Amino acid sequence: MKVALLISGEIRGNWNDNKDRLRRCFPDADIYTSAWNAKKYGVDVDHEPEDFVPKMHYHPAIDVDPYPIHESRERSKNWLSGKGSFTTRFRELTAKQTVQILYHDQLIRRVTSDYDIIIRARWDTVVSEKIDWSKLVKKSFDENRAIGFDGSAVRNRDKVKKRHGNFSFDGLVEITTNNPTVSNEQTLDWAFRLQDQLIIHPRKLWNSNLVWKLHKNRKLQIGGIGWYQVLSEPYGDNHLCYYGGATIERYILESKKK
Repeated sequence: MKVALLISGEIRGNWNDNKDRLRRCFPDADIYTSAWNAKKYGVDVDHEPEDFVPKMHYHPAIDVDPYPIHESRERSKNWLSGKGSFTTRFRELTAKQTVQILYHDQLIRRVTSDYDIIIRARWDTVVSEKIDWSKLVKKSFDENRAIGFDGSAVRNRDKVKKRHGNFSFDGLVEITTNNPTVSNEQTLDWAFRLQDQLIIHPRKLWNSNLVWKLHKNRKLQIGGIGWYQVLSEPYGDNHLCYYGGATIERYILESKKK
């Protein structure tokens, strides 16, 4: 099995330490990097996308049809009506949250097609060294599905513990599949969302034409929803997600709490 680790996005935090940790956790992977602010930090990358500036001709959270879950319906309603104390901040924050997917596509297209597995990480992704990552890479390959990780669930820890049990940065808890279309229960879990602190996916699941078709038609959505649209929805909602294992650097201390 041939594995490629793709690190992309904005260089943040202790990026070099994060990269070294990823290298230790995925020792058999070939590493490829991309960053649009690489020159600012003097970092050598495999792809400098300064000449690639995707035209954001719509707002990927407001100008789209939300998936039928309570959380997305309510948030969309607040955005469109201008209600909610977080409205202005989240409008700005989410305006370009599909760019991460478009940049991943740019990097993956520059990697030879003979890789079996792609691992996607950010520069500020921190992974646990107590997880058997080789087993999860094999699982993604054998089951032909994307696997996402989110150790930042500390923001919803009480809700998560009630639904899924205790979890930690160094211990994985599988996010159970659910169908919130029949309930008003809020969900930030599995439905219509691929957790994206770290993603492992078979190379053959990535469809560049689909990515750009969704973008062109103003349908590609923000963050984990967008990753779901590309890596799970076309394949019958076959993704798998875990709490734990990987988190964003700014959440690492909270993620390690019991």
